[in-house]
Amino acid sequence: MSSSTSDLGVSDIKEQAVESPSVPTSSVVTGLSAETMAILEEAGVRPEDVIRATAEVPSTPAPTVPSYTDEVEVAFSADCWTEVRDATGKILFSGVKTAGSNLSLTGKAPYRIVFGYARGVSSLKFKGEVFDFSSSIRNDLARFELK
Repeated sequence: MSSSTSDLGVSDIKEQAVESPSVPTSSVVTGLSAETMAILEEAGVRPEDVIRATAEVPSTPAPTVPSYTDEVEVAFSADCWTEVRDATGKILFSGVKTAGSNLSLTGKAPYRIVFGYARGVSSLKFKGEVFDFSSSIRNDLARFELK
């Protein structure tokens, strides 16, 4: 290709107009069109500053969905009188749960829980995590709070 501009094809001229000596197009993925970059350069704004500024804008993180469906989940291996109250004092459950049954509740934490026969509880999960209430048992009665 000769150095004279009269020998350049139309596509060669367009490529020269798009390329910027300060920003090699192959190394920067901007998301900005060639026209926008040209306008920015004419205004004295470096396109890489615009790209950097838009990349630094914090995005709002997507809300995380918990892996559990109920905040309190209890499985029973023996009959057990159970009472669960939420933060407002409202009784979410009060009664006997039978062996082999489950109890799943969601309310407003903290929860106050009483198990009348603590050995009858085979598992307790709070917010998807196993909760050990063994230190709260006195004479087979368990009283504790889940926060």
